[in-house]
Amino acid sequence: MTEVLIAIIVAFAHAVETTTGFGGTVIALAIGAHLVPIDTLILSLLLIGWLQAAWIVTRDRRHIALDLLFRAVIPCAAVGLAAGFLLRVGIPSDGLKTVLGAFVIVVAVIELRRLARTAPSLPLPTWPGRLVLSAGGLFHGMFASGGPAIVYWASRMIPERRRFRATLAALWLVLNTTLLAAAAATSTFEPTSLRLALAALPGLAAGIVVGEMLHSRIPQRAFRGVVNGLLLFVGLTLVM
Repeated sequence: MTEVLIAIIVAFAHAVETTTGFGGTVIALAIGAHLVPIDTLILSLLLIGWLQAAWIVTRDRRHIALDLLFRAVIPCAAVGLAAGFLLRVGIPSDGLKTVLGAFVIVVAVIELRRLARTAPSLPLPTWPGRLVLSAGGLFHGMFASGGPAIVYWASRMIPERRRFRATLAALWLVLNTTLLAAAAATSTFEPTSLRLALAALPGLAAGIVVGEMLHSRIPQRAFRGVVNGLLLFVGLTLVM
């Protein structure tokens, strides 16, 4: 029954991811943490997220901002990624759940605040941008979701919607590959994580199909408002 519920959660989360370009892992992690230990779930979602990102990159590879990705994003995110991975390995599961709840609450509040703004976003200066990207790498190393910080940076630097989605997918592909390799090298990859990921594959496929249908049809502002309202609620349940 747990596998079925995780598959349903993954379907919803990755419909959001395919529609907007981000949010899938943090949604699945925030909801799924009520059913499965976080450290086990993170590895499952890394595998699923890798497949999701590979699908988007395969379809939209011509829209990836390669120069920006390799010159600015990956070098900064890689620094935080290593630190985040070491922190996740060292923090007990219960502690991770509390940290995750606080993280999700902050994410939701930041995103809702951004949606409420009407002023146009300007590109970030170089050093603040690097700090934001490093923070995104840190949280990706901890929770396989550096989305909030990195998406904030990308939204200021890549205004075109399809280019934004493709570039982020390429980044998640690189970061997830690195984390999976690190998990294998440190023998922290659990068979349970692989079983959950395999059970959730139908949900991933369903989420991709629904997300592709919604990507060009649904009003993005309203959709993201509903999703982040849900995230805020789920984050509160994790810390209470």
